[in-house]
Amino acid sequence: MLSVRLAWHIHHESNTFFDKRLSHRYASRYHKGVYGCKRADLITALDSTLFPLFLGQLKNLHKSCLVAFKKEMLDGLRGESYSFADVAAKARRCCEGNFANGAKEALVEDTDWSWEDELQLLKEEVGIVADQCRKDETKKMLNQIEVCRYCSVFDLTEAWFFSFIEEYQEADFGTG
Repeated sequence: MLSVRLAWHIHHESNTFFDKRLSHRYASRYHKGVYGCKRADLITALDSTLFPLFLGQLKNLHKSCLVAFKKEMLDGLRGESYSFADVAAKARRCCEGNFANGAKEALVEDTDWSWEDELQLLKEEVGIVADQCRKDETKKMLNQIEVCRYCSVFDLTEAWFFSFIEEYQEADFGTG
């Protein structure tokens, strides 16, 4: 976030410099309307230079939060006893909270820039990832049920077979 701090610093210091230092020195030279126009031109130039940096920071933050969400989901689903809904809700809150905090830090004061649209995109992608995890967990659970069902059938068959062998060995077929 060093570049974000630098962007904020450039924006803030330029405005401060223009308003405080130049206004005292050059304000008498310019008509108030001309001074306001030059100040607006400076702010527009700064914003047009810094806005792509802000958007890049949001995109990077989006990617890192999504990766962290996936990791937290997978880590939460590794245990024996867990609630999928609880794991997903906790990971989602953490992801969205981290994004909001990072976006607020990246936001430059006194601009009309917004990060809510990127948050909405992140929420949609988090929903897609959560749905995929839910599908994977459902498949895993069905596979475990199938394995247990086959194991139970095999255990019953095996138990019947061994009891049959024991009875066969103990049986007296009248050959004696």
